[in-house]
Amino acid sequence: MLTQELIYQKKFEEDIVFDKLSLSDYFTSAAYFVVREAEGPNILDDISYGRKDATSEEEAGKVSNIPTSGNFRANLKAKGFNDDEIVALAAVEAFGVVWDPKKKDASKYPKLDNYYYKQLLASGDGLVLQKALIGDAELRVIVEKYAQDEKAFHLSFGKAFVKLSNLG
Repeated sequence: MLTQELIYQKKFEEDIVFDKLSLSDYFTSAAYFVVREAEGPNILDDISYGRKDATSEEEAGKVSNIPTSGNFRANLKAKGFNDDEIVALAAVEAFGVVWDPKKKDASKYPKLDNYYYKQLLASGDGLVLQKALIGDAELRVIVEKYAQDEKAFHLSFGKAFVKLSNLG
């Protein structure tokens, strides 16, 4: 609802002067803030501005450009991500779906920690991107690293998320 109001104000209220940030810049800033508030890496200093809002379906790009469980690694590799970044970005797909029950009892907000990777190794059954991450020997090694080292996960995730948000 607030988003719709912002869109309306920026588009139709000529007497109200808004900054020149695009809606894409606002959404990216919000995403960076959510990452920090979810106890993920603080990447707020890495925000770059100047994104252009898509005004048509053609400008938004093809749906086939969105990674899926079947092409997750290949799709992100083609966009310039390395395996550490690819495995780190997988946490986005599980955010709010797979989270530590201890933290869930303490907060209604999901956390961006390494619990997802621990669960992939513990059971993995039916988890988001389980086959793509555990079924590949090279990616499994990275899953194991992130399950043991949350700091390494946060470091890779922060770099990868900034890179992803700057793709447009």
